[in-house]
Amino acid sequence: MRAPTAPTALTAPTARTWLAPLAPLLRPPRRTRLQVVLAVVVVLAVAMVVAGWDAAEVVTTSASLLCAAAVAVVLPRADEHRWPQAPPASEPGSRSDLVGLSVAFTARQGGMGQAGLVRVQALGRARLRRRGVDLDDPAHRPAAEELLGAAAVRVLLSRSSPTPGTRAVAHCLARLEDLGPTPRGGGRA
Repeated sequence: MRAPTAPTALTAPTARTWLAPLAPLLRPPRRTRLQVVLAVVVVLAVAMVVAGWDAAEVVTTSASLLCAAAVAVVLPRADEHRWPQAPPASEPGSRSDLVGLSVAFTARQGGMGQAGLVRVQALGRARLRRRGVDLDDPAHRPAAEELLGAAAVRVLLSRSSPTPGTRAVAHCLARLEDLGPTPRGGGRA
């Protein structure tokens, strides 16, 4: 005589297989569920009126039931609705970074804050570095002035106080933005 074997996952009947024929009844389409919910709320509202409830109570209770039913109808499908993916963070020195930076600055007594200036300088250095120009190398300064102009390069190299004025920084940002996209080779434009 053979010993009975334990059912395996492949042979054991599951609740899902037993309930499969009933699935259309247990999970009707959304439109059908909404119609059933609406019919139940209308029947309850009529019953409340017949029972002598005030009109305000009937309307308030019916509205509450409709809200609860709407949540019950939508909630099972909540996993089907995904939040949109966040856009990728812009790379330092990209055009969108420049635009955001220029909008973020506000003039204070005609000057630029040190933190803002440091960010502009880092952005400018990154943007020029993509074109093969290093501001820390004195031999590259003529190439930087050719790309941006002498006034913009002075802003990028400024280390002293007072900081450059808002107009000078705005001019520098405009020149950086005018550079356009980085050339494909990554070298000088």
